[in-house]
Order: sequence, then C-alpha cells, then structure tokens
Amino acid sequence: MGKGLIFFCCACCILVLTIVNLSIGPIISNVGNSRGWGTLNCEEKKDDVDTYEDDPTCDDDCLKYDHKWYLTECQRKKGMHDMEFTAFIFDIVIGFICGLLGLLHQFDLKKDFVSNTGLIGLCCGIVGFALTFVYVIFNGLIFTTLDINEPKRDGDNAFAEKTATAGQYKCLYY
Repeated sequence: MGKGLIFFCCACCILVLTIVNLSIGPIISNVGNSRGWGTLNCEEKKDDVDTYEDDPTCDDDCLKYDHKWYLTECQRKKGMHDMEFTAFIFDIVIGFICGLLGLLHQFDLKKDFVSNTGLIGLCCGIVGFALTFVYVIFNGLIFTTLDINEPKRDGDNAFAEKTATAGQYKCLYY
C-alpha cells in the first residue's frame, strides 16, 4: 500500500468520524438542555458576582458556592458550545483538504507538491487534535458538574426507599 493511499484513507477516516461526531454531538443534538448555551449572558452573572462581593450579608461561601459557581458554569457552557462547532468544522475542513491532497497523490498529479503534502497533513492533524482535545476537556467539565434537577434512579425507577421508621426515606444515590 502506497503512502498516498494511506494518507487518503486517514483523511477519509477523519472526515467520516467527524460527520459521526456531528450527528451525536451534545450541543448539536441538544443534550442536557443545551439549546441556548451559545447565547448565555455571562456578563449578567459577572455583574451579580461584583454586586455580591460588596454585600456584607453575603459571606465567602455564599459568593463561592452560589454566584461564582453560576458564573463559572455559564463560561464553561459557552466555551463548550463554541469549541464544539469550532472543532467539528475545523475537522471537516481538514478531512476534506487532506482527502483532496490524497487524491492528488493517488492520481499522480502535481508531483512537485507531494513533498509538502505530508507536512501540511501533519500540521493540520496537530491543530485538529489540539482543538478536539480541548473540546473533550470542556465536555468532561460540563457534563460532570452539570446541575441536572432529575434525581438518579434505579431499575425500578425509584430514587429512594422507605425505611422502617414511619415517614422516613433513604436516598439510594447521592
């Protein structure tokens, strides 16, 4: 198998996997109420933090676990929204360009361009990997700290069980 064919196959794999990611991406698929994440108003939450920093009734815990928490969550959601579209669009462009260059190799066109193709593919691959890696980190930060108001349930759809004490329930999941 020639180098041009390997290059073309790798470019096609990048393109196909990016199209699959576009189909199941959480922002594009609106997973976790992510419909308005691109238009969140984080400046309003920053103003709230600035206001409550001067408020003597709001202590450090109030500020840290209430207002700063929501500001950080807003900034992460907005960043993840932007990174998902940036990474996916860039990966599609990389896959298309490298696929086109691989076809040029296959058909032995532009032989003077062959020596630069590997360098172009390597640079594009590094940039695409970096963008996708940052997106995966944002994804992990968001979906492990996302405040979902739906309690976790077991196979019988129960989130608590009744104890021997009257009126007392024990939570199954924390």
